[in-house]
Amino acid sequence: MGRKRQNRGRIAGHLLIVACSGRKNSERTPAPALHLYDGVNYRVLRKLLLERGWPPGLQIKILSAKYGLIDATTLIEPYDLRLDPTKAAAIRQKTLTELRQGQVPETVFVNLGEDYLPAVAGIEKVFPRSKIIFAPGPIGMKMQAMKRWLEALPNRTAAVNVCSPKKRHYRYFFPDWDDFIYEPFRSNQDESTQGRKTYAQEACG
Repeated sequence: MGRKRQNRGRIAGHLLIVACSGRKNSERTPAPALHLYDGVNYRVLRKLLLERGWPPGLQIKILSAKYGLIDATTLIEPYDLRLDPTKAAAIRQKTLTELRQGQVPETVFVNLGEDYLPAVAGIEKVFPRSKIIFAPGPIGMKMQAMKRWLEALPNRTAAVNVCSPKKRHYRYFFPDWDDFIYEPFRSNQDESTQGRKTYAQEACG
C-alpha cells in the first residue's frame, strides 16, 4: 500500500491509451496485443518503435472490447467484438480504477474513437497533474497526432561507458519480442541490412 501511495506521488514517464483494432493478425496466437492488432494505428506504432526504439518511460495501454484495459505486451487471442458507447460506459469505473494503480505520467495521449471515449470519461480526475491530450478528428488525423506525440518523446537511454581493457567483461542476453531493444545495446555480430542488432551485450564488470 505504501509503495502504491509513493508511486502516485511521483510524476514520471508518458502514457498512451489506444483503442483495439478490428483487423487482427492471427498467424501466431496467443500474441502480444501490440502485434495481434493490425489496424493502421498499430502498423504505424510498430514501425515507429522499431525505427526509433521504445521511448524511455512510455507505457502503452490498449482498450480492448474483450479484455478491457491491457498492456501492449499482454498475450491475447483473436476475437470479434467491438465496444459501443453503452458498453464503454459500463467498463468506465473498472478502467479508471486500473489507471489509478499505476504511476502518474507527465503526459497522457488518448487515441480513442467516439464509441470508446466513455470508457475513460473522468480521466482528468485520475491524473489531475498530468497533461492530457485527446487525439482530434477522424482516424487518420488521430494517427498522425499520435505519431507526432510519440516522435516528440525522448527515444534514447543513458549512454554506455566504454569498458577499460583491464576490467573483466560479462555477456548478458536480454530476451524480448520483436527487436524493440536497440541502443545503447551493442551487437557482437554484424548488423543486418535493416540495421537491427542482436541482444548480446558486453558490459563492464
